[in-house]
Amino acid sequence: PSATTFPDSFGTNGNATTDGVTIDTSDQKIGSGCISCSTNKENVIIANAQLLTTGTGDFTWSMWVYFSSFGATNQEIIRETSVSGDTSYEVYYQKTGKIVTPAGDLVSTSALAVDTWYLLQSVRDGGTETSYLSTPSEFDKYSVSNGSPGSISTSDEWGIGGRPNESEGFGGLIDSVVVFHRALSDAERSQIYNSNSPDTIDDTFTTLESRDELKLWYSCETLSGSDLINDA
Repeated sequence: PSATTFPDSFGTNGNATTDGVTIDTSDQKIGSGCISCSTNKENVIIANAQLLTTGTGDFTWSMWVYFSSFGATNQEIIRETSVSGDTSYEVYYQKTGKIVTPAGDLVSTSALAVDTWYLLQSVRDGGTETSYLSTPSEFDKYSVSNGSPGSISTSDEWGIGGRPNESEGFGGLIDSVVVFHRALSDAERSQIYNSNSPDTIDDTFTTLESRDELKLWYSCETLSGSDLINDA
């Protein structure tokens, strides 16, 4: 239903290439599978297109994450890296024991458990970015905001589950990565939490008014060769 009701503005350009990532069909959060990453540098998804709105425009991204361990190395969840090597956007587990986002330090991992699905979301609205982490028992259990999170560059590479240069890989599972080109309301984000996934975009997100509002959606259920397909 989503493909015909709210097609995205990227088409196949939103597909991602993978290197070493596999599909896990036994511990997925929703659907028939999720992507399995390890901290080995080869296990990283490289997005071939701009994920988020450039500059300081509004956006929302959401994904389910499952940590296999909190180890002694950083683990990148989302990373944008410019050709010069500078970081424009980064969300990661820091080896000192916390989840770090452009909005700030979101939560100490001492408050989290391994082998548990959490909903990680971030919303940029009017120049302020707020990141949220929902636990299995509580929506928006943790949050942090930043009124000047910085501008997102153009023509950069993005990595999901590791850096674009294949380092600091994420150790665990990722499911249902979705990106919107506007700030979702708390109620809309809650719909993702309560339904587990934007599986039925036309039913769950009845407030979407433009095809361009939904940019990317990786259901993370299958690979086509080495490509992770943009299901939007």
